[in-house]
Amino acid sequence: MDQFNPVLPDTILRDSTAPPLPYLIGGAPKLIPASTEMHELGLARGVTKFGVTWIVPIRLFGAFGAPSYQVVVSVEHPPFSMTKRTIGSNS
Repeated sequence: MDQFNPVLPDTILRDSTAPPLPYLIGGAPKLIPASTEMHELGLARGVTKFGVTWIVPIRLFGAFGAPSYQVVVSVEHPPFSMTKRTIGSNS
């Protein structure tokens, strides 16, 4: 958790230096079958060209075959365009 660097607050607050939303939210190219669960939420950690990222897979209404989305919530070693944030900071 020491390396957690939230990247969504700047985007949500419409900061002009924030990464565009399509860089933070994505989905599978094709629909996956309906699930036995109504809602699905997870947490995954992976290594990308941006460094270590934390991704939250979200699927609401999975029992009805709704799509699944992946949301990048943290980039541990952000590139120049993403500023380093700490929990509770105002910048």
